Amino acid sequence: MAAAGSVVYVQDRANHALRQEVAALRNDLRVTLASIKAENTKSARAQSSDVATASVVAALPGTANEELAKLRDEIVSLRKSTTTLTQFAQAAQAVQAAQALAKSTDSVATQITPASQLKNAGWATPAASTETALWAAVGGDVEMLASTLMFTESARAKADAWFAGLSDGTRQQYGSPEKVIALMIARDAAGLSGMQILGEKEVTPNDVGVRLRFASVDGKTKDDTLLMHRATDGWRMLIPDNALEKFARQIGGGK
Repeated sequence: MAAAGSVVYVQDRANHALRQEVAALRNDLRVTLASIKAENTKSARAQSSDVATASVVAALPGTANEELAKLRDEIVSLRKSTTTLTQFAQAAQAVQAAQALAKSTDSVATQITPASQLKNAGWATPAASTETALWAAVGGDVEMLASTLMFTESARAKADAWFAGLSDGTRQQYGSPEKVIALMIARDAAGLSGMQILGEKEVTPNDVGVRLRFASVDGKTKDDTLLMHRATDGWRMLIPDNALEKFARQIGGGK
């Protein structure tokens, strides 16, 4: 009887702890998401918690085991929802930064750098990496341009799925989604006569919006914003979901 009482006591404590975690996670979804650093810290704690929870579930018999398994599944589902909301918040933050940067650079005088004067400036800073990418694009250097690109986490999954759907010949010719995208960017860049960096704005410590003014061969100019991400070996041009989907439509014959 004492042993049975101990098992029931452990079960009750485990149930209570997991219910508390579910309640806490639900509450997290009702409030504004914390900073990216805080989110990463919470994710690390969550992984440790999942390991501990799995050990408790494996040790318990019968209906208690099933109940705890259901609670754990609910926790996983809630955490996935939190991750989705985090990504949405990051995207919204990037849009707001781009809008603010556009307003602050509208009055900047036009001083276009001719395409012939662009150079391989490396990847040490967002501005340098931006110039390197445009230098490669204008020069038609698909290999170099592809090396300056990277996808957001969600765009990466879409890019892999989209690339897998291309013909065997296309996949063998290019080898990666980045090279296909680089080819299309280089094609569009053929009509550029030069560019000007108007300004920068930090979105997160690892993401910076770079405002550009593009000049075309017909004498027109157009302002746009590129999002640059700090990778392990320098800054890269980030390809978000909407840009990837646009390129995919163009390859498929759409607009």
